[in-house]
Amino acid sequence: MSGDDLKLLNTAEAAVYLRMATQTLAKWRSQGRGPSFVRLGGSVFYRVPELEQYITAGITAPEKK
Repeated sequence: MSGDDLKLLNTAEAAVYLRMATQTLAKWRSQGRGPSFVRLGGSVFYRVPELEQYITAGITAPEKK
């Protein structure tokens, strides 16, 4: 594992990484959607590889017309 695999981003940092609002991540967590996260104590963190995997899963090819 590299250092990035172990780095934990808080919700605000993950939101910046994904270019979305922190409220969106919070809403998705409550709905069981969005990227995987880690809960340590009462805090929520995201690992960079899971964020990258979430981004990759959302890639779609343009439709031909």
